[in-house]
Amino acid sequence: MNASTLTTKEQVTIPKNARDLLKVEKGDRVESFINREEYLLINHLVV
Repeated sequence: MNASTLTTKEQVTIPKNARDLLKVEKGDRVESFINREEYLLINHLVV
C-alpha cells in the first residue's frame, strides 16, 4: 500500500505503481468515489 499527502491546493498524487496499473498518463481523466468501507476508488475514464 502506498500513501499520498494532500497538498495545500487539496490535491493528491496517484502513486506511480497505481498509475502504471491503471495505465493513466498526464492529461487522462479519472473518476473517484468512496465505497461503503470508506476506501477511495479510482477509475481510468477511457474516452
